[in-house]
Amino acid sequence: MQKIKSFLKTKTGILGIIIVLILIGVFVFKGKTSTADTVTVTKGDFTKIVSVSGKVIAVNNVDLSFETGGTVSAVYKDVGEQVRRGEIIAALNSADLVAQRDIAEADLEGARAELAKINNTTSSDVSVNKEQAINAIVDAYTKSDDAVHSKVDQFFDDARTSGPKIKYTFYDYFSTKGSINDTRLMVETDLENFALLANNINVDNYSDQKLRDARAYVQKVKSFLDLVAPAVNSYEESPSLTRAMIDGFRGDVATARTNINTVLTNLTTYEDKIRGSVSDASVQAAKVASKEANVRSYDAQIAKTIIYAPFNGILSIQDAKVGESVAAHSKVAAIISTGLQIEVYIPEISIPGVKLNNKATVTLDAYPDTKFEAVVTHIDPAETVKDGVSNYKVNLEFATADARVRSGLTGDVSIETEKKPGVLSIGERSIITDAGKYYVYLKTKDDSVKTEVTLGIKDGKGNAEILGGISEGDSILLNPPTN
Repeated sequence: MQKIKSFLKTKTGILGIIIVLILIGVFVFKGKTSTADTVTVTKGDFTKIVSVSGKVIAVNNVDLSFETGGTVSAVYKDVGEQVRRGEIIAALNSADLVAQRDIAEADLEGARAELAKINNTTSSDVSVNKEQAINAIVDAYTKSDDAVHSKVDQFFDDARTSGPKIKYTFYDYFSTKGSINDTRLMVETDLENFALLANNINVDNYSDQKLRDARAYVQKVKSFLDLVAPAVNSYEESPSLTRAMIDGFRGDVATARTNINTVLTNLTTYEDKIRGSVSDASVQAAKVASKEANVRSYDAQIAKTIIYAPFNGILSIQDAKVGESVAAHSKVAAIISTGLQIEVYIPEISIPGVKLNNKATVTLDAYPDTKFEAVVTHIDPAETVKDGVSNYKVNLEFATADARVRSGLTGDVSIETEKKPGVLSIGERSIITDAGKYYVYLKTKDDSVKTEVTLGIKDGKGNAEILGGISEGDSILLNPPTN
């Protein structure tokens, strides 16, 4: 100890002490300078970024296979060749199917020819049948009008009024006269409608429905005659009704019934003829449709032996070889589109704010000094679980085509999810947390003051938006003390 005191009293000792003090001062000065570095708060555009890694893939990428098994007969495109939608890439041997399809087409042509023949014949037959049917309708009305107005009305009082009454007594007169009189009244209305139909019908406006209506009118007249005939047949002689009159009435009713039965048969016959002609054409048309379906069936089977390009693109795989047997649905080729996109998976914590048409920049590992522009074009609605965390697949298309970008390249993607102009922001390194609140050290003239601030969004690159607590132009410590 005595030796140390003696040394310190010497010039050498004093010089050593001075050097030590200088070194301590330098270190202290440097430490204060580093903690006292400041940054001036300024306003500017503030962009929130979601940063993820991704991989370049084709916009469309599909594996190709034959829908049926067989032997490869032709290969039309090789790996790397561009193909257009609908072009044939490869085909199986389909000679047997083609031959069967040819036979089916010949059968179809025969069926079509037969249908044309029937249609030509039917057209003329139906025309003739229509004219004959119209004549039958007119004749049926004439006979119906004669049967009622001429043959039956002679033993009715007020026959064409609203109160027709059958004359003379007959068996069961009191129980049936009411029904006979009511039916006569209804038949008059039917005859009026029948007259309108018969007087206005022609080939142009003819329809099967009019033929059926005419037959219905005649049937009502027949029913009326069937109701009247028993009454007339039971008439008995009286001072006002002679035997000659009774015989005349009975003869007229019998004639009317015969005429009505005849025209009713005629109408039914012509209706059947027209229906039969149309039916023949319908049956043959059904045969044609069946044979058309048979041809389509063979076409579908042949199509399964051919691989077509589903879209414009580049053939990335071609394993089909002529003469090789392949199984149905086994992969023999693949095609990718010329358009490229980058696929990323964004964690659930970062997906809010990511939406379609968000702009992004891509830095590929193969070209670290180049930034490629891209835009969000698809966001999966459902999650994809990776390592126990829900992620959402997002696709981005490159803004411009670039020959350097290839399928399979990987890189980093920065997606702009929010952009604010004129925002105060500082680096997060300048912010400290204390008891759940945020603070910065505001530089004053002689010192620095711990000042509470309110934060907004963070941009994902180490910067935070300042909503309150400091103002533009303020200086804050870049590296504030932590204690």
